[in-house]
Amino acid sequence: MQADARDARRDLAGQPLLLLMLALYYADPEVEFDAGLSTADLYAGLLDTYARREATKSAGCALDEDTVRRKAADQLHRLAVAALGMFNRGRQHISEDELSADLRALEIDGTGDQLIGEFFFVHINQAHTTRTQRVYEFLHATFAEYLVAVRACEVLLVAVATMRAGARKSVDDELCTLLSHQPLSTQAPVLEFAAEWMANRDVAERAELAGALDRLIAEHRSRPPSPRYTTYQPLEPDRIRATAAYCANLVLLRALALGEENPSFDGARWPRCVALFEAGLDHSAYTSVL
Repeated sequence: MQADARDARRDLAGQPLLLLMLALYYADPEVEFDAGLSTADLYAGLLDTYARREATKSAGCALDEDTVRRKAADQLHRLAVAALGMFNRGRQHISEDELSADLRALEIDGTGDQLIGEFFFVHINQAHTTRTQRVYEFLHATFAEYLVAVRACEVLLVAVATMRAGARKSVDDELCTLLSHQPLSTQAPVLEFAAEWMANRDVAERAELAGALDRLIAEHRSRPPSPRYTTYQPLEPDRIRATAAYCANLVLLRALALGEENPSFDGARWPRCVALFEAGLDHSAYTSVL
């Protein structure tokens, strides 16, 4: 790796695992060094590079570009499910059984043991109980934080596209399912990555995202339970906590879409939201939102 690349990314190069990945990433002749590349874009490049490499390696033969791209995208999607499973449970690991259950609940093909073993930046512990139980953990928490942020934003895009198509009901089933457990603000890097993702959207798209989030915030209290994804339960069911966490995440994403440090609402909406956060979230989660 060239010294200028290392020096420009000193925030990553000071950590051995990330330095190794950075060196291998820039060793690719097709990757051009860009000192202005955002941290989120760099992580996107790192993860995409390794997902594509693993897709080719696992196939054992040459693949056409469309197949490589599809397999890499599928693998990153499943890794995001793992990252969200950890985040929503409030810890940095997930068992093979938990991951398999999450994949089934979200209607994604595959099981936990097929998903993560090939990625060297995921650590596998094996607990010997009545049977071997694998527990997965990212070797560096920032990978999980990046995946959580980007998946949340991608699913928001799906909800916005559904609204744009004229749908009035069930526009946010997956968004609500994934973001009704923990506020994104409980891990500051998640919000930082989401902010960088938002900053890469043009003004018109960010305005559309903010408008869609306004609608979701206004309707979330009266939102009927979705018939989909009902078995996705990383935590014990708690309707008040779920409503508070989802509202908090909608508010946080709206603030990021508009580039605001603090959300602004008309009338009494913000005080009602704050009261809901206080009632439904634990103290650390509540204070992280504010």
